[in-house]
Amino acid sequence: MQQDTRSAATVPAATPPVAAAPPRCAADIMSRDVISVASGTTVGAVARLLVAHRISAVPVLDAAGAPIGMVSEGDLLGRRADDRLAGREWWLELLAEPDHAARASPPTAAMRTVEEVMHAPVLTVAADAPVAEVAEILREHAIKRLPVMKDGRVVGIVSRADLMRVVAGMTLPPPVATRTGGFARFIMNLVGDPAHLMPAPGSTPTLPRADPPAPVAATNFRRLVEAFRHGRADATEHAHQALELERQRQVTALLRAHLDAELWLVLLEHARTAAEHGEKEFLLLRFPSGLCSDGGRKIGVAEAGWETTLRGEAAELYDRWERALRPGGFGLEARIMDYPGGKPGDVGLFLVWGD
Repeated sequence: MQQDTRSAATVPAATPPVAAAPPRCAADIMSRDVISVASGTTVGAVARLLVAHRISAVPVLDAAGAPIGMVSEGDLLGRRADDRLAGREWWLELLAEPDHAARASPPTAAMRTVEEVMHAPVLTVAADAPVAEVAEILREHAIKRLPVMKDGRVVGIVSRADLMRVVAGMTLPPPVATRTGGFARFIMNLVGDPAHLMPAPGSTPTLPRADPPAPVAATNFRRLVEAFRHGRADATEHAHQALELERQRQVTALLRAHLDAELWLVLLEHARTAAEHGEKEFLLLRFPSGLCSDGGRKIGVAEAGWETTLRGEAAELYDRWERALRPGGFGLEARIMDYPGGKPGDVGLFLVWGD
């Protein structure tokens, strides 16, 4: 019998599936289809939007697209007795008499603007914030969702449900405490490395060669005065530019910083010490007015709704005060601390307990 010398087809070995990279930051797990409402939207319109999209909350954006609050189903229905309207709430009227409500104009309460019921200021998180950091913020502030920010705009929403999907597939690393290291680095950025200020051991400093004296004449003296004035103006401008750059760096750092529970307890202890020394208030946080979405304008004129302009760590501090201290009778005041060049400089948030 003749043997079949044809070669058999080679079946390639199965390629093992490539494991998907675990999510590392907020952008990896957030919902990108952001449903939002503009300031001035009515309560009734927000309610219809929540029902139509089957969601429980939306961010409220200002004209520039920056978040100024969050409004949820609970905010619309009224969480506390003092949030509710006198008599029957608007939504109860709609449920009780749907036919009448369909024919009649919307109830007055449903025409209230979203600013009257939203929660503000809104806490946010950067798009590249680690997943563990997102989880820590949600836990510390007992909230269900966070707008995700990039270049000053909302690019997504990350919620507890998003985190649950992550937990189902991986183990979250413990949150990394970076505040101390970040603060130390911030201080080093301000003062620099002192090592470069000292000459190397054994080195001999080189003295500049003195130029021959100029002829003694009033013209030369006037030139020296003019040079001094120009030099002083340049130095002032350079100092102003350096100050603005540093303030921008501080704003960037405070936008990313988070008020952890340990620091909050330290602040409260300092406030208690101030009370023991007869003080009626305590400065909780001082920050550049650039951290406010309006540059500190509302705070400067004591306009209602100034809290909606807070961002970053200042917004988190306001949230902790509102949940933990406001029910106990503590007040929180915001003041412009200085006016460099006639413009709002730093803002101070003061915890107040005086009469």
